[in-house]
Formats: sequence, C-alpha cells, structure tokens
Amino acid sequence: MMGVANENIKRAEEVVNSIGIPSQPGIVLAIHKEINDPCPDFKKITDLIGHDVAIAAKILKIANSPFFGSRQVSSLEHALSLLGIGNFNNLIITSALRDVLKGCGPSDEVFWNHSMLVARITAYIAKKTGVLPEEEAYLLGLFHDCAIPLLLKKFPDYVQVFDSAIDYRPESIYNEEKLVKTNHSIVGYIVAKSWRLPEVMCEAIQFHHADSAVRQGDPSVSKARAALLLSEYICHCYTAEISGIPENDDEWLNHYGDVICELDIDVDDIKDFKEDSIDMLSRMEYTCV
Repeated sequence: MMGVANENIKRAEEVVNSIGIPSQPGIVLAIHKEINDPCPDFKKITDLIGHDVAIAAKILKIANSPFFGSRQVSSLEHALSLLGIGNFNNLIITSALRDVLKGCGPSDEVFWNHSMLVARITAYIAKKTGVLPEEEAYLLGLFHDCAIPLLLKKFPDYVQVFDSAIDYRPESIYNEEKLVKTNHSIVGYIVAKSWRLPEVMCEAIQFHHADSAVRQGDPSVSKARAALLLSEYICHCYTAEISGIPENDDEWLNHYGDVICELDIDVDDIKDFKEDSIDMLSRMEYTCV
C-alpha cells in the first residue's frame, strides 16, 4: 500500500512540476508570522495589509459577504476586532488563494461556491463534534479541492471531468486519473503542504475521496477526513435540494459508513447536521464573493 501511495505522489509531483505550484504571497507569509507570535501586534497586521490596496479591498469584500454573516465591516481594524484573529487570518488566506487560483473560466464561480460552502460546513461540523478547531476546519474545507483550478488550466480536456471532480463519490477520481494520470486529491495535498497547512489537514485532503476501506495511521487524520467527507456530502445535499432532487443518505453511508465511528455520531446526528447546515446556508442566501 505504501509503495502505491508513493507512486501516486510521484506522478502527482510530476504534474505539479509541469504546472507550477502557486506560491503563498509574501504578505500572507508576513501576516502569518505576526499572527503566530505569542503577542501579535494587531496594528502591525492591519498596516501590512493596508500597504496592498487590492488585497485590503478583497478582504473587506469577503468580510461583508453572506459567507461571514453580511456584517457591515468598514475597515480592516473593524474586521479584525469583529471576527477575531483566527477568522481574520482565514479571510486573508481565502483572498490570497482565490487570487492565485483565478482564471479557470466559467467554472470559477462553481468551484468557489463549492469550496466556500464546504469550508463553512466543515467548520460547523468541527464545532459540533470537536474533532478539530473550527478555524482549521474552515481551511481544510477551503483547500480540499484547491488542485482543480490548476488542473483545469493545465489540461483543456479536464473540463470534461470537472463536475465529477467536485462530487463526493469516491469513484469520481477515476475519470480524472484516466485523463491526467493523477487526481485533485493528491495534487491538492502537495499544494496544501506548500502553503504550510498542518500535516493532518494535508493528509485529510489527500485521502478525502478514499472509500471507507482506507484507514490512516494517525487517528487525527481519519477524524479530519471524516469531517470533510460529511461536509462535502451535506454541501451536495444542499445544492441537490435547490435543484429539487433530494439525496438519499443510504448511498453515501454505503461508501462512508466509517464517518459515523470517526466522528462518534449516529445516523440521526447526520440528519440533524444536514438540516442545520441547509437551514444555515439558506438563511445566508449565499452567493460567491
């Protein structure tokens, strides 16, 4: 199994090398360093962002979006005091990631709607289950499909498998592998590592399309993966409900029944999570930012 995994990573690295990994902007690295200081200087953080008018404007736009509650955020200082340093850091990373991954055409809006919805739901599931901190769960959801825009840019024919790539079903990656000899889960793992996400989150991204037969050595990886899997499914249920085609939980549970064990929940909890998440997203009247 380890040999197969290493071979898959090697193929993904070859693809990534031919594409080029989008690097974390210098301003994000500087802010990350300040935020992780034992005594972060809030004024220094806002001053760093303020020197880049474009980034500052994007952060304020996202802060005022339905995704963050449609608050009337008038300044970077206001956003930082209102959202807290963890959510503010997520705002910065969201803005930076969106900027470096833009340009995949008509699929841009679909991709970002999906990614940000999954981020929001993963944070909610983390809060309810305690499997990982909410702010980390948000980033896990945000980055889980980050390789898709890169593959769209590199391979013109990838648009043929785009819809299945953002689907929750484990077999969805097979079409990718036939087309580009790798899949977005493994490429996403490499991108997430390059952006210095915690290893647990990187591995959860790598295995988020693996079926229930795959078990990871680190229990934290399995739990993070489980939160992400449930989040993707609930996101799919939300979009399916909008289209008038409700999902049946039985098919999902056939693939991902281990999620119940990993999150220490039951089938009724899944139904409650779905209802609460769909209600939350409906009230947000979410639109892509």
